[in-house]
Amino acid sequence: MRPGFVMVRLALALGAAGILLRRYLPRIIRALAPQPPPPQPLFAELQRIETDPAYRALFLAGLDAAIARHDAERTARLHAVEGAADLLQRLVRPAPGPRHGERTTATGAGTDYVAEVTVSAGTRRAVPIGRVTVPNRRLALRWLRRQALRLADGHGHPEPPDTTPWTRAKNDVRPVTFHSSDAPENLRAWATDDQRQTDALRHLETGPGTLLTVTDPAVGLHVTLTGRPA
Repeated sequence: MRPGFVMVRLALALGAAGILLRRYLPRIIRALAPQPPPPQPLFAELQRIETDPAYRALFLAGLDAAIARHDAERTARLHAVEGAADLLQRLVRPAPGPRHGERTTATGAGTDYVAEVTVSAGTRRAVPIGRVTVPNRRLALRWLRRQALRLADGHGHPEPPDTTPWTRAKNDVRPVTFHSSDAPENLRAWATDDQRQTDALRHLETGPGTLLTVTDPAVGLHVTLTGRPA
C-alpha cells in the first residue's frame, strides 16, 4: 500500500473522529457531571398534606396568606393606577375655578380628601386613631383599605407581624385590641371585596359620610371608617 494513500485514509479517520467527538462530547460531560437530587414528587407532597394534620394546617395557612397578599398587592396596584389616572385627568382638564365665596385647596388643583378611622364605646364620643389628607378619593379609599386590613391582621397581636404587607407606616392607625373575631372578619371582608370597594369609591364621589362601621360585641367597641372632601 502506498504511503500517500495511507496518509489520506488516516486524515479522513481523524476528521471523522473529530466530528463525532464534537457531537457527543457535551453529552459525555453532562453524563459524567454530578447530578442534583431529583425534586420531591408532587404526589408525595400531597400525601403528606393529607396524612399530617400539623403540616396540612401549616400549608393551608401559608396558602391563605399568599392568596391574601397577592390580592392585596393587586388591589393596591389597581388603586395606584386609578389614582394616577385621576390626577392626570385633573391636570389635563383643570377643575373650574371656585365660585364667589368658595375656598380652594392649597394646591389649587381640585379637592383633597380626608380619610379617618375612629373608635367609640357605648355613648362616648368617637376618638380618632388615624387620619390622612390625600389629593383624591381613590387614594383616600386605598388608605382606608390598608387600615382595615392592618386592624384585621393585628387581631390577637399588639402589632401586625413584620412579615405582613401591613407593617406600620408613619400615618397608619394605632392598633386596636378586639375581644372577638367579628370586627376583624368584617374589616377584612370589606377590604377584600371588589364590589364593596367600588361602592365605597362611588360613595366618596357623591358625598361625605361613613363607609364602614364594625362592632366588637364583646365590649361594644365600634370602629368607623369615614371619608370626605377636605
